[in-house]
Amino acid sequence: MPKVRKQDIIQKGPLTKLAFFPSPLPTTPQIMESMLYLDGSELSSYFKGRFEALYASCEELRPLMDVVALAGLGQHSAKNKYPGKNKKFKIICLPDSATLDGITQHTGWNTEAHGIYPANKNSVFIWNPEKNKSAEHMSEMFGSTMHELAHFVMQEIFNNSCRPFKQDDEPARRKMDLAIQRARDGIPNMRSYATFFEEGGELYKQFFHAYESIASIFNSGSVYEKNALFPEELIAKIPEIIGTIGTMGRRWFRTSEGPRELYEFFLHYVNPHIIAYLKDHHAERYLAADPSSYDAFLASLPSLPNHLAQF
Repeated sequence: MPKVRKQDIIQKGPLTKLAFFPSPLPTTPQIMESMLYLDGSELSSYFKGRFEALYASCEELRPLMDVVALAGLGQHSAKNKYPGKNKKFKIICLPDSATLDGITQHTGWNTEAHGIYPANKNSVFIWNPEKNKSAEHMSEMFGSTMHELAHFVMQEIFNNSCRPFKQDDEPARRKMDLAIQRARDGIPNMRSYATFFEEGGELYKQFFHAYESIASIFNSGSVYEKNALFPEELIAKIPEIIGTIGTMGRRWFRTSEGPRELYEFFLHYVNPHIIAYLKDHHAERYLAADPSSYDAFLASLPSLPNHLAQF
């Protein structure tokens, strides 16, 4: 495999450039495109507008994306670990069959991976190992991008090895453990849900993809099982699946027995912490998003089911 340097890709420039002193303030999708560095024109044409479409259609993911945008401007908590221009968080899409010096040999990266977030690099890295340029596979690449960005945000918010709760928050850990067990127990129902639709049809393919994505975490002998990575990997599946199959991903999480509890944990526990972070970091000073506007969204959420609210 050819080796590339992060700087070689960065020198090609981002997908979209921001003005030095933009007025009005840039939107979160604009900032995310400005922190996205690609290798290949086909990737540029695909990614253009994807963040904007996701931000517009999926309100529950906007706070997470706002945190990414803040980091892209170098306004995140971890910025002081990095000197000069390196303070700004980046999204790096690697060329086909390439490895990145200093990444692959230390993180378990392999040719089946679509992305990785090494916590010491102030970047996420995405690639297309199968050299597949179909629209379906490119959607999976975008989903992988959202997956890795979720890992970054969880680490930024909770500082607990990318887990979606603080290390000393035992009630939240128990809620997440229960949601994980529900997801594991619900795998047969997830598969059955997909078969309600015509095999080979669009809904069947989308829901079957969502089922396979969750089920792969629990495969016997998987790296996730061996290393007990269930909390951090499953919470990242929410933006990944919605990023891959769009608003149908929201429908799947809301109506499919098993993953619904993961989705509700994200809405009721993770998102309030993200919104508090945005307020603490005065996000409204840097991007065209007012964190206080999310208060109405939180207030509109239905009550947690009893088995999650009991703690």
